[in-house]
Amino acid sequence: MQEIVEKVAKVCQQRDWRMDVEARGFHLHQEASELLEAIRGKRGDKVKETADVLFTLMAIMGTWDIEWDDTIAALDAKIEDLNKRPPY
Repeated sequence: MQEIVEKVAKVCQQRDWRMDVEARGFHLHQEASELLEAIRGKRGDKVKETADVLFTLMAIMGTWDIEWDDTIAALDAKIEDLNKRPPY
């Protein structure tokens, strides 16, 4: 998966897209909103919109050197922690 993160970052660089926090944050918010609209059945394809969210996350990961394996390990730790806590 880290190879895909690197491919995404390369595509962004080749297209000369802004990679600052403000630009990436805006795009992440936009793509997440589009995914929710697709889930609600308003417009868009859920799978394509999910891919757009992942693309944007991977662009962030590739820009700020966030490793896929580290991210998955942190996610797994979060799941373990939540499984030990009472529901809220």
